[in-house]
Amino acid sequence: MNITDSLQKSKMDKYTDPADSMKNVRVKDKFYMQRTTDSTIKTNENVTADDQSNSDLDINITRQIRSAVIRDKNLSLKAHNIKIITIKGIVTLRGRVDTETEKQSIANIAANIAGDGKIINELDVK
Repeated sequence: MNITDSLQKSKMDKYTDPADSMKNVRVKDKFYMQRTTDSTIKTNENVTADDQSNSDLDINITRQIRSAVIRDKNLSLKAHNIKIITIKGIVTLRGRVDTETEKQSIANIAANIAGDGKIINELDVK
């Protein structure tokens, strides 16, 4: 059993309540995901722009993604105004875009800068 399996097992033992297992498993998964990437207990559902890290690395990642999004003239004004929140190298994208293509394009821009597997895409197509 590796360390990840141990963490998952210990969290499952601690957070799973048989009377309400679906809710607790979902919360446990979000908690586990966040704990592996950030030292806070916040889930990605309640991360806001105020939670943006002040570390030089996170600020630089956010700045590079924002610049690349703004430079892409194929994106709408809505897409240029999305929220980009970086905490310990994990980037959360929030806001509204006009099309699924814009949503994917912004995710690709962010992944090229922050790295694959470090993007949480919560953009809404409206």
